[in-house]
Amino acid sequence: MYTLASTFRIIALVFSVICIGLLFYEMITTCVSLLSIMLSPVSIISSIIAIVIPSKRPIKYVHKYLTSFIIWIFTILITIGCLYIYNKVRNLSPVIYAVEFYWDEGIYMDFRENGTFKARNEDLVGGSISYGNYKKVDSLLILMDEVKFGMSKLKDTLIIQNKGITFTLEKPWGKISQATMIYSEAE
Repeated sequence: MYTLASTFRIIALVFSVICIGLLFYEMITTCVSLLSIMLSPVSIISSIIAIVIPSKRPIKYVHKYLTSFIIWIFTILITIGCLYIYNKVRNLSPVIYAVEFYWDEGIYMDFRENGTFKARNEDLVGGSISYGNYKKVDSLLILMDEVKFGMSKLKDTLIIQNKGITFTLEKPWGKISQATMIYSEAE
C-alpha cells in the first residue's frame, strides 16, 4: 500500500519530469518563452522533493535516497531522449524555402520537401512553434493549417516571388495587412 509520502513523491516526480521535459523542448527548438522562467523553480523544487523522499521499494544494496535519485535520473533521461528523437524526426525533411519577416513580432517559416512547414513566431515576451502541411501549386503555397502572426492569422494562400514569399493577414495587425517574408538561410 502506498503511503502519503510515497504518493507525494510520485506527484513530485511527475511534475519534475513534465517541467524538465518542457524546458528541454524549448531549449532544443530555440523558442524560449515566459513559461521557461515560471517552470524553472517548479522543476527544481519538485526534483528535490522527488529525490529527498525515499522510494518505497529501494534497489538492493543501494542507499534509499540514492534509489530515489536513480529513478529520477532514469525518468528524466527517457523523457529527454524521447523529446530529442521526436524533434529530430519532425525536422528530417530538407528545407526548400526558409523565409522570415519581422515587425513588432517576427515570423520565421521553413517549407519542407515533404509538404510540411515549421512556423516560429517571436515577440518581446517569447515565442511559439507550430507545424502544419501545405500544397505547392505553381507559384502558390496553400497552407492546410493556420499560422498566427501577432493577433491575426495568415491567409491560407502565399505567393512565391523572386524576393520572398508574400502573405496577407486575415485582419490587419498594426499597420500590416500584407507583406513579404524575405528568403533566409535554412537552419
